[in-house]
Amino acid sequence: RAAIQPTMPPNNPNAFDYQRYLHFQNIHYQSFVKDSSFGVLSSGLGHPLWRVAFQWRDRLLAVLQAHFPGADEYAVASALLVGYKDDLSEDLRTAYAETGSMHALAVSGTHVGLLYAGLLFLLRRIPWSARTRRWGETTLVLVAIWVFTLVTGATASVLRASVMFSTYLVGKAIRRQASIWNVLAASAFCLLAFNPYFLFDAGFQLSYAAVAGMVSFYAQLKKRTPSPPKWATEGWNILLIGVAAQLGTLPLSLYYFHQFPVYFWLAGWVVVLGGAVFLWGGAMLAMLSALAPGLAAWLGWALYGLVWGMNYLIRGIQQLPG
Repeated sequence: RAAIQPTMPPNNPNAFDYQRYLHFQNIHYQSFVKDSSFGVLSSGLGHPLWRVAFQWRDRLLAVLQAHFPGADEYAVASALLVGYKDDLSEDLRTAYAETGSMHALAVSGTHVGLLYAGLLFLLRRIPWSARTRRWGETTLVLVAIWVFTLVTGATASVLRASVMFSTYLVGKAIRRQASIWNVLAASAFCLLAFNPYFLFDAGFQLSYAAVAGMVSFYAQLKKRTPSPPKWATEGWNILLIGVAAQLGTLPLSLYYFHQFPVYFWLAGWVVVLGGAVFLWGGAMLAMLSALAPGLAAWLGWALYGLVWGMNYLIRGIQQLPG
């Protein structure tokens, strides 16, 4: 029992427009309800697909909770592995945001790309026949990518990456090589046809701006910078990719957050390399916890140390002048 009223615009015209934000979430009315004025009529009537996906996510979180006793380490581990950010403390969010590393805690194209690379490495070792290899690999990778998408909550960034990879994989399977710009545009079209309000989502905008930046600037930066020694090639490539992505997102970062993370290039090495190791280690931990708990304990201890080190370095970078 409650009165329903339209959501209210801000009293100060220069304040954050919460009414507009809710409108883009397809929420147009609000109500203030007392404890004694509502009751639960039924539960468990959600879509079965989401129910299964969230059950899997909760199992993965339970595994992480068992091996990560520190609150901050567990929070970062759950964000890195399944994009679950509810347990991140405010100071930890600030540290990652101010060093330009928040993207590492949002499941995005990097995670899907690492998943794709790992699956391809494993599937190449299966003795397929020439006839079944092409479609067999494509089908298994697509299923794995979309299961991962559902388990991580199907946010705008991971949806963009999953649709992009799916478009690329299907094109490759039918022997069509498309321009990356066409793949980017096709994925945006599909997502906006599904939910036009994604267009006003900051995560969606930053996600596409980052990829556009990498496509536009990475090759140019590589061409115009000196070649590093062979042992430093991978680290140098990570740096250039980070610079290209930051150039793509620079206008949006200034507009939304009114700041630029000066040390993104330094933090990038920490979160990209550490995040890649943790993603594969976390997948191994999930499997070993069911098959070999003793080995899982050792691996969990090592991964805990890795995440503790990442947090320590990010906080250190945050304290640098400027």
